[in-house]
Amino acid sequence: MCLISFKTMTSSMQAVSVLKTAGISAYVVSIDPNLTKHGCSYGIEIPNTDAGRAVSVLNKKNIKYGEVFG
Repeated sequence: MCLISFKTMTSSMQAVSVLKTAGISAYVVSIDPNLTKHGCSYGIEIPNTDAGRAVSVLNKKNIKYGEVFG
């Protein structure tokens, strides 16, 4: 699985909604803030095979995200 970090729960939920509409399975997860450079504590989990497409969708929809793991 791939993890994408977000600063807020709201952003995470918005990302899940947009990705699911694009046909990408996504779930909100809580992450350890020490894992990210900016202390983000929310993220979404997606299949590794969809990581590139997910980032592209988030960029097109102007949804700000932090780091991508995996």
